Amino acid sequence: MSDALRKDIPISQPTYCKNDVGEVISGTVMYDWMHLRAVGPNCLKDNKFCGENTFLDDVNIKGDLFFDDPHHATNIGVCDLADVDCSHPISNQDLLVYNLAGNNWTNAGLPAGAPVALGDLTDTILTPPHLDGQHLVYSLGNWYNVTPTIPSLASLTDTNIVLPTLDQHLVYDGLFWVNQDLAPINVSSIVCTELTCPAIAGDQNDYEPVGYTDEISVLLINPTMNLNITGLVHKSGCYMTVYNNGTADAKLKTADPASLLVNQFSFGTDITIKEDEAIMLQYLHSINRWCTTIGKH
Repeated sequence: MSDALRKDIPISQPTYCKNDVGEVISGTVMYDWMHLRAVGPNCLKDNKFCGENTFLDDVNIKGDLFFDDPHHATNIGVCDLADVDCSHPISNQDLLVYNLAGNNWTNAGLPAGAPVALGDLTDTILTPPHLDGQHLVYSLGNWYNVTPTIPSLASLTDTNIVLPTLDQHLVYDGLFWVNQDLAPINVSSIVCTELTCPAIAGDQNDYEPVGYTDEISVLLINPTMNLNITGLVHKSGCYMTVYNNGTADAKLKTADPASLLVNQFSFGTDITIKEDEAIMLQYLHSINRWCTTIGKH
């Protein structure tokens, strides 16, 4: 008998349970399950089967239960089930959680650390459409999703931009960054900074005389004997004038590996600077070497 009671049992049409004198027992319903018990009615009262005052708690009901009593005209809810103990009030987004100690199911909120969606937070109000790159902005106790505006240069607090034209520059005037045309640079306004080099009496590799800095644009070399210069250390400038202020010749050797590649000359042939002659060097970053034109002082 106990094995049969644990099987799923389909529901058939219910009728009222009646007492011995034929009166309907309020709050009960009887089903055509005569095979469940050898004797007595098969009645359902308080969500449990009863018959001869015996409760059969291990029957698994499949389907909806409908009371045929006008006072119980609705379906049985979750909280009406025998193994569910709903605590009140039931809150929004409650879960049904099994309580091992009570051997029943009860309602509970989300456990700590459970994943939730951003829009489910109590202080967040998300409105569609949800677009890539949106920001959360706080206002009056809530966070809202908004599409940020892209600032322009003219909208910055430390700029004063008028209608720009091609090739203008941004220049600080002491209070604001303003757009203006770049002032033309005249050749006559370029300051040439000369360096009188110490006397040299032998070949020079990666030539870097004392006092040679980024600001130097003219080197006055002083050879005391005929010598070779295989390379000139490149600083940051593009142009360098080398003037022979000595008493002997200085030969600039082209592509001579005695100097580092970045300091070498690329002339096609060696160039000799005699006394009182000058040569203008131009540094080409595309080949990382010095090239030149030559002239007489």
